[in-house]
Amino acid sequence: MADQTHFYHDDSQSVPLKHDDAMSAYRNAQQLENVDIEARNHAQDIDDHQYEEPFDISLKKYNQKNALKNLIGFVFSLVFMIGLPLGLYFGLRNVIGELYALLISGIPPLLHVIYTFIRKRRVDVLGVLVLFAFVISAVISIVTGDARAALLRDSAVTMVIAALFAFTLIPIRTERLSIYPITWSITRKMIYDNVEPYHWRDQHYVRHEMPFSDFIWSHLHAARKGHYLLTAGYAIGLTAEFVIRVIMVEATSLSVSQIVLYGNIVVFSVVVVMTAFGIYVSIDMRRKSLQWAKDNDYTAQYNSTLSTTISSQ
Repeated sequence: MADQTHFYHDDSQSVPLKHDDAMSAYRNAQQLENVDIEARNHAQDIDDHQYEEPFDISLKKYNQKNALKNLIGFVFSLVFMIGLPLGLYFGLRNVIGELYALLISGIPPLLHVIYTFIRKRRVDVLGVLVLFAFVISAVISIVTGDARAALLRDSAVTMVIAALFAFTLIPIRTERLSIYPITWSITRKMIYDNVEPYHWRDQHYVRHEMPFSDFIWSHLHAARKGHYLLTAGYAIGLTAEFVIRVIMVEATSLSVSQIVLYGNIVVFSVVVVMTAFGIYVSIDMRRKSLQWAKDNDYTAQYNSTLSTTISSQ
């Protein structure tokens, strides 16, 4: 049999190769190609499964960054809603009379509402109520000339706000309308909507992601329970303030100055008590969320397994 010879050609010379040598060269080339494919696949695996830090569900960095801003905002609100009105009233009552002093004392809360609207670029329901009540009560007070009628302005606003808080306790969930406790809606807009989506991996290492506010509400019973109680507490406290103020105006011989002072003390007490309860709810939510992540988020284990797998390849 004639010797089968193949020629491998390069730019410099033609080298005769036996058939077996040609097959061996082909197999070597194929193996090199397979190794190259495996290397590319390995690199793709690394690209597709990047290391991902477990989500800090406690929002420690966010809270540290915004703690001072939130505290300043809270103090700012107290000053404009309670401090300045009291200061203006007691400073002006002997100069321009109780009626006009009461009307002017309602300007700081009005300015606070306008400032909030301009800064956040959205219509706030509570702000609209305050603005509407101020205008109506101012007209009534000037027409009647009765300082006690001006006092009922704050009571009317308080009762409407209390009713709004109570209404949001109705758990309506439809395709077109979903009602949540108003304290949750406010917290979500102020904090949670500014946080990146929450991500975690289950026990099968399947990745999940959803808006942080949706995750908190759907996965943490403490959040739902806490905000329902918080909203109910505000509704009850504001209703109590309304009843107390109306009784002082209509059924006692207290002076206008005494009613203003006592009424604001009641408002301040309600705010302090509910703020303290709100802090407790936040702490409880943080503790429960950390426990949930510890029990259900396997991102750290996934990263460890992935690192071991890649290192062994």
